[in-house]
Amino acid sequence: MTCSEYRFKRSFSRVTQAAGKTIGRSCGLCVVLFVVSAAMSPALLPMAEILASQAGLPLEPLVHQVGGHTCMLRVGDGAICKPLVQREHFVYQVLPQEMRPFTPKYMGMVMVTIEEDEDGKTLMVAYPDGGDDNCAELDLKPHRRLGRRHSQTHHNHHKYNHHYKHSMDMKSKSCETSPKNIRKIVSEHQGLAESGLEGTSQRETKIDVLDLVQPVHLLKRPWSMVCLERQLRVFRDSSKHKNHYKFLLLENLVSQYVRPCVLDLKMGTRQHGDDTPAYKVAHMIRKCENSTSSVLGFRISGMQVYRTDTDHCCFMNKHDGQLLSERSCEEALACFFSNGKRLRRELISMALQRCIRLKEVLKQQDSWRFYSSSLLIVYEGQLAAASDSDSEGLDSMLTHAAGNLRRNSISEEEEDADEEGAAACKPCDNGSQGTDVNATRGIVDVRMIDFAHTTCQQFEDLVPYEGPDDGFLHGLCNLIRILHKLKKSYNNTP
Repeated sequence: MTCSEYRFKRSFSRVTQAAGKTIGRSCGLCVVLFVVSAAMSPALLPMAEILASQAGLPLEPLVHQVGGHTCMLRVGDGAICKPLVQREHFVYQVLPQEMRPFTPKYMGMVMVTIEEDEDGKTLMVAYPDGGDDNCAELDLKPHRRLGRRHSQTHHNHHKYNHHYKHSMDMKSKSCETSPKNIRKIVSEHQGLAESGLEGTSQRETKIDVLDLVQPVHLLKRPWSMVCLERQLRVFRDSSKHKNHYKFLLLENLVSQYVRPCVLDLKMGTRQHGDDTPAYKVAHMIRKCENSTSSVLGFRISGMQVYRTDTDHCCFMNKHDGQLLSERSCEEALACFFSNGKRLRRELISMALQRCIRLKEVLKQQDSWRFYSSSLLIVYEGQLAAASDSDSEGLDSMLTHAAGNLRRNSISEEEEDADEEGAAACKPCDNGSQGTDVNATRGIVDVRMIDFAHTTCQQFEDLVPYEGPDDGFLHGLCNLIRILHKLKKSYNNTP
């Protein structure tokens, strides 16, 4: 595809006229994915076999989505789909080969229409993208009545919501123990930050990382549901002019994990792309200036950490990450790599290796600018009991150092208040029932995601660039430096 074709080609592909079977529903949303044509990427063949055997797969919100504003929908366990952005689609097609191990695999596209069932419930139905330019001539009715075959999916949706709320209520008391354990890790690390990062933060607001964890009663729905509701509003607003939408089909980066711990870092010192509307540019510049993006070159956009001591996940969203100073951002990274009992140094080492390799690759990418892209770090949170056998010696060392590390200790009243309300935990969803924990334990994955504002010389944009993306590299280098510091702070060995 030439650049001009990318920039001006807007027509949709012909939809395969085939019947499909609805087998799932989530959040008032039902999506059916039909069998894709045989002319497909080899990466999609395993998914095609599943689709062929079951006649279709439901799309559900990706419950492990922790950041971003675009809705991610899960296709079985191996793939996700997200609304198509032409620029991002083109990026996946022209990515240099050496960068592909650091990005999700591109699997193709599907067509999604907005429909209603006989009860007036909104449905999103995905069809295969046939690649035919004449698709724009098709009459895809947005209010087709689908009949009673969807009634069971409504029941499943209510059952899911009830189970989620019930689990939250039943386990809220056990969450109260979480802040104390987390605070132990943070307090023992906090004094380390007194030596300071290079330079001074532009934000000296004193933020306790633990205070950013939302109370249980405020977690009415996961971040994925927030994104889904926002996307549905966008679709409804545009329904007068359009009733079918293309979605990208991408690799599901968390499917191999039983208890995925996920960190979403918004990378770079600049977030707006050259294609960003002028009225948004000033706002995005202010967000960078008022966060760690301006100095560190990254900010936390979302975080999910599994705690082995409580069997719950703790969360931080993008609004919390916006409030962090350089110091508290470093503390949050320490929290991410701890399991409530100890800092997992082996995971930090693996993340460091991946980040260093990525840095070397990005240094060679001429003209690429990854504006508003994120770096996703994922690891397996579930551990066997024996895996924490070394925690006693580590705890002893940390306890000895804690008095020297944190001069301004919190009062008993503040600690009691945190124990009562500061723990934002919920039962961690197990989306991979058949996953072998032993096969994935300890694995750390680092990937670049979200390329809606990326540019390079192949786009023939009005603003050409030379050399690598220094803003992204600045953030990556600071992340590497902080991870080195975390690793050395609890490890006397080189």
